[in-house]
Amino acid sequence: MAGSWPGVRFTGPPLSLPAGGFGTGYGTGAHAPDEFFLIDSSNPKVAGMDEAALSFVRLLHQIAE
Repeated sequence: MAGSWPGVRFTGPPLSLPAGGFGTGYGTGAHAPDEFFLIDSSNPKVAGMDEAALSFVRLLHQIAE
C-alpha cells in the first residue's frame, strides 16, 4: 500500500474495517514536483480523467451490489 495513505484510521480501532487501494494510473512522479494526471490518454492501458472517474463509479456500483 502507498505509504502516504493513512489507512490505519480505517483498519485500526475503533473502526477495524478492511480497506484496499484502487487506481487506474501507473505511478510515475507520485508525490514529486512533476506529479501529473492525464486528461486524455492516448494509451488504452492508462486511464485519462473521464475513464478514471468512470472506474470509481463502477467500483462504487460493485460495492453497492
